[in-house]
Amino acid sequence: GAERPDAHADLSQIDGDINMISHKARWDTLRTFQMYSDYDSYGIATNGAHFYVSTWDTTWFFKYEMNGLVIDAFEIESVKYIRDMTFVPSRQHFFGVHPDSSVIYEMDFYNHTLVRTIPIQCTGVSAVRHISYDGALDNGKGGFWLGGFKSMGAVDMEGHQLVAGNQISANWTNIFCYGTAYDRSEFFNPKLWVTGILHPNGDSSKPIPFVKAFDIETRTLSDDMYQVDYTGMTGWQVNNTFAGGACAYTENGMTYLATVFQIGEYYDTNLGVVFELNQVGIDEQSKDSQGVELLPNPVQNQCVLNLNGFEAREVNIYDALGKLVFTQNVDTHNEHSVTLDVSALHTGLYTVLVSNLQEIKTIKMLKR
Repeated sequence: GAERPDAHADLSQIDGDINMISHKARWDTLRTFQMYSDYDSYGIATNGAHFYVSTWDTTWFFKYEMNGLVIDAFEIESVKYIRDMTFVPSRQHFFGVHPDSSVIYEMDFYNHTLVRTIPIQCTGVSAVRHISYDGALDNGKGGFWLGGFKSMGAVDMEGHQLVAGNQISANWTNIFCYGTAYDRSEFFNPKLWVTGILHPNGDSSKPIPFVKAFDIETRTLSDDMYQVDYTGMTGWQVNNTFAGGACAYTENGMTYLATVFQIGEYYDTNLGVVFELNQVGIDEQSKDSQGVELLPNPVQNQCVLNLNGFEAREVNIYDALGKLVFTQNVDTHNEHSVTLDVSALHTGLYTVLVSNLQEIKTIKMLKR
């Protein structure tokens, strides 16, 4: 493929201009870090171990430590112009979109290959430029929230429509969506964080970067917004525009939102910024520390236990008093997930134990 400027430089020598700040309150800044690819960094996603950043005009991707230090650059020649990305833990793949295509790109960043393209079939959604994985969609089978500057919808893992764009209640007047990040750190209120720019009174000459919450339960875009102020951040003048995507992740009991901003002059240096969102609540207990996950949670009738490589043999569910109320033998030698029918259980909080001969995983489950 085409050689990118400085693509073969010794990335370990780049200090990344990392700035650490931490206050443990929503919208405080944990850190900022300069993008190695200065002017065209766009989408950002994480597998919990590293950040990966795409470029809007090339086939190159960059890998960062979670502290913002760039450590690798690689090319996937058949994938370009990626605006936003998301990570799917059960597949260990990243998924990306760009507005000139009507497909989702499934990518293996460990082997630097395109796995497949998934056609998007969603009414009212076009020129797709943002995407977020939601494991609770499609009755726990998983799917994606996605859309364009002024649209939002949802599809399953094969790109088939789950929520049409016209089923979303949102006032898109004077706002443009650049990225979304799925966040379930508040147990009863899973949401998408929508990042974008606001044109006050339609004036595009004075764009204001913002973050809004999209309520997944009610499918509404909040009227409230956080307007980003970067005055003096790292000594650069912010250009008042989002450069690209977003992702959310949990680390050491705190949920964070990572974004990429354009700063300085037009197409000048780009900046990675990590915001603090909130302390992790009971919802994070729906996922075991080693990756076993129960979706959807809360559950009404059926849920899916995503095992992520854990070879389970038995599932036991206990009520709040410690009484065994559900048991299911499973053989998951070649299976990635198990479906549980808990429709007979009463409303309440339960403990799910997933075990084999050597190990037990514990997950909290809320039955509605």
